[in-house]
Amino acid sequence: MYQSKHHVSLLPSQVKPEMLSVLNLGPAVMAPSRTNGFLNMLETMRKRTVMLTEHLPRFPSLRITGDAITPQGSFAEAQAQYLAPNAAQVDALVKVCFVALLF
Repeated sequence: MYQSKHHVSLLPSQVKPEMLSVLNLGPAVMAPSRTNGFLNMLETMRKRTVMLTEHLPRFPSLRITGDAITPQGSFAEAQAQYLAPNAAQVDALVKVCFVALLF
């Protein structure tokens, strides 16, 4: 087994016909003599998919964990700034609102 940045792969000798049975491809594809060719086809499809999707813009999203907020995309960056505002600006705004309430 080898591992790359995007996936974990099995060597052709590690692929068993029963692993491919969930794909419902039929007995011709699942024959041990054809497993290597089938794996080559899947690997080619995987490489092409990675190549095509690497250049697509990221869908704007916020990844929120217990330690951090990680934005992906400009819209998500604006949302992250809203969720973690500048403390000095918040204090100034609170003072303005407090003064406004006194009058």
